[in-house]
Amino acid sequence: LPPPVLDQSGNNVIIMEASPLLRKLSNASVANFDEFSVVFYNHAVLLVRDCNRLDIVFDQYFSDSLKAQTRTGRGEAGTRVLNINDDTPFPSNFLSSFLCNSQNKNDLSLYLAPKLISIHQEYRRSQLQLCVSYKDTFLSLPPVDDAHFPISSTAEEADQKFVRHVLHCMKSGFSYIE
Repeated sequence: LPPPVLDQSGNNVIIMEASPLLRKLSNASVANFDEFSVVFYNHAVLLVRDCNRLDIVFDQYFSDSLKAQTRTGRGEAGTRVLNINDDTPFPSNFLSSFLCNSQNKNDLSLYLAPKLISIHQEYRRSQLQLCVSYKDTFLSLPPVDDAHFPISSTAEEADQKFVRHVLHCMKSGFSYIE
């Protein structure tokens, strides 16, 4: 397939799920989660060079779901839960053990989502609007026009939120959504 032709008006948006990028960066050579968040941000922004909005969507994890029971059956209960903050050492077993625990993944999204907005503000990339959704929270810098963006979802995967992001982008007048 040929590469997509972006709208020359620059009215383009890319919506990405956080999980694949987390897995891709699992071998990042960083000392702590603060450094990892900068690496994550830079990789995400690099993917959207010609766009003016990037939406990053995190999965959510429910303790009483069928998927949670499946994860527990796979041995998730035996993995160590970390208290994630800027200074928390980045685990060497990020992919093989850390991301196998739903509590770690949940805590990582709670840490990483606002951190990405903070980094975006620090780097002052004003030409790019960054939108991040996790759990029932939607963060945006600069702020979106519609403060009542309906992000609530009962699904663990980001799929339902992707649809909500696409609808919001269409409503906001974006002409190219990937």
